[in-house]
Amino acid sequence: MLGAFRKNKFFAWAMMGILVAAMAGFGLGGVLSGGLVTTVASVGDQDIEVDEFVSAFRDRQSVITQQLGRPISTIEARSVGLDQVVLQELIRGATLEGEALEQGIGVSDRIVQAELLRQPGFQDLSGGFDREMYEFALQNAGLTASQYDAQLRSQAQQQLLATAIAEGASVGTAAANAILAFTGERRGVSTLTLPAIAFLDEVGEPSTADLQAHLSDFEAQFERPETREVSYAVLDPEQVAATMPISDDEVIAAYEADVDRFITPERRIVDRISFPDEAAAEAGRAALEDGSLTTVQIAQERGLQPQDLSLGLVTATDLTRAEREVVFGDTGVGIVGPVATDLGPAVFV
Repeated sequence: MLGAFRKNKFFAWAMMGILVAAMAGFGLGGVLSGGLVTTVASVGDQDIEVDEFVSAFRDRQSVITQQLGRPISTIEARSVGLDQVVLQELIRGATLEGEALEQGIGVSDRIVQAELLRQPGFQDLSGGFDREMYEFALQNAGLTASQYDAQLRSQAQQQLLATAIAEGASVGTAAANAILAFTGERRGVSTLTLPAIAFLDEVGEPSTADLQAHLSDFEAQFERPETREVSYAVLDPEQVAATMPISDDEVIAAYEADVDRFITPERRIVDRISFPDEAAAEAGRAALEDGSLTTVQIAQERGLQPQDLSLGLVTATDLTRAEREVVFGDTGVGIVGPVATDLGPAVFV
């Protein structure tokens, strides 16, 4: 089937369009309203679950909110067809994934690892992979490492198949000539069978010189390959560990000797917004909580970029005592403050 796609790109994309159009209206009733629908659409053996659709819809809604600088409601998003766009993208992905599985198309762990290391959200200032940011992002998204790897693998499979459909495949001139020569090569053979009896009277007894000459001409046939006897020992970690028991006291001692390596201080990503007085800070916090004001809008009003308000990933020791108590306290998740700082009353988000 993949070969047919490559031979006729127009047919392939036409079929993809028909699938997307046919499935575009399935299962939307109740998806965002909390109904009992569990599957939005099905493409072959691939089901698009409600949770998958809602997650993709919310992600796109969040992107648009950041672009507009204001919250966009679900009703407003659906009125401009955002739900249909997201559904068509999911159907296209499910179509590609199903075809990739049917054709046995896969990607190696090396490709998945390379794709993971390229993700900008997991890179530090030097462009290297930051494992702490990676684990923090997965925790916020409610994903395990294996679930995220599976998503990357699925995306890579879809991209591989989509590229093959769009661009097709070509064979180099040298390879094409070799294939044609092999399939088109023909040989003519004539045989003549002579009975052994015809040579018996003429062979005679070979002399020592004849035998030596024959040995010299076919010396390789009479040589035995050189061999060696080898003894070796296998040091298997599990076998060695079985003979070296480690007590609990030794484990505790090793832990206490290097305790700093096993303790990671709590960290949080924090934005700090300063206000001229307490009343303005209270009003700003209320506006942030009810959604009538965003950090993006506050930054724009002050002629700043949103990142100018960000403290980044901080630990408790990076903040003053008063800041630390609200940011890392029992209520330190969400919007907290105001707190007195050197720059005036501040709200932390």
